[in-house]
Amino acid sequence: MELTGPNVKRRRVELPGSTSHTLGGGATCVQVHAAAISATVFVVKLLVFLTESFEFEASEPGSPLAEQPPAPSEGRFGEAIVAFVQCEPRDETRGEAVLKQAVKYFRWFARKRGLTRLVIHSFAHLADERSSPEYARDLLATLGDRLEEHGFEVHHTPFGWSLRWSMSVSGHGYAKTFKSL
Repeated sequence: MELTGPNVKRRRVELPGSTSHTLGGGATCVQVHAAAISATVFVVKLLVFLTESFEFEASEPGSPLAEQPPAPSEGRFGEAIVAFVQCEPRDETRGEAVLKQAVKYFRWFARKRGLTRLVIHSFAHLADERSSPEYARDLLATLGDRLEEHGFEVHHTPFGWSLRWSMSVSGHGYAKTFKSL
């Protein structure tokens, strides 16, 4: 697109993997190619439910880190926030920033819903790449500790186990959310 007029200047700016044109009046036209987008890093994935009930039972180990026997081997909860969490390799370099973002998100979510009971479940099916199991296990444990410091009642499903579960989710539009941190 070409703009014309006495105050219009056109300047080409080179960005790796993209083209950008600065137009008059401070407007910018950018064509971004897929390679340039990879610099935007969203990693930890959260699939969060506002549940009326949630039940689980450990069925089989799915990781070498699965405790034998699973602890806890089952759980039943009334109203709760249930979070399926996946960590990715890039999270391992972000450390504290990941925890801060997750704590901030859960505090916001809980405040909006008036609920502080949280069940954290490691769920390695939200993205193609996975962090090391050790990192995911440790991050989820630390996340739970941090949230308890903020008044949450935190429960964990057994790490590294496949589960049978039953969940009744509230019918509100905000009862099911997906978040990349």
